[in-house]
Amino acid sequence: MNPQETAQAVLDQIRMNPETHWQGAYESPCGTTRCVAGWAAYLHGCRQIETGLRIEPDGSRELVHNIAADCLGLSEDDAIDLFSASLPAAEAVHALEYLAKGEKIDWRAVKGIGYARLEYERAEVR
Repeated sequence: MNPQETAQAVLDQIRMNPETHWQGAYESPCGTTRCVAGWAAYLHGCRQIETGLRIEPDGSRELVHNIAADCLGLSEDDAIDLFSASLPAAEAVHALEYLAKGEKIDWRAVKGIGYARLEYERAEVR
């Protein structure tokens, strides 16, 4: 799956089964609820990702955050914002809609006017 297809698959999962989406964890202990990053990684074959790590058969580990960001074609800033535990479900869906169309996420539209201040502050830190 390419990033656009991955975004559409995650979006479909959340829309068809909203009870399976919760931004608070990569994966619930029972494996039925995941955040956006958790669903993206899961749809690419990652299993047992509750801890935020994928453990390979050789013992190596990779962060689910990084796997999901790659699967969705996200910059680090977009991954941080989209995978935030405090991101409301409606905003996650709105952001995924951009990605599913092959577009860059318009965070001002997703989060509203207050997001412009966050971008300004982020730019000042760099």
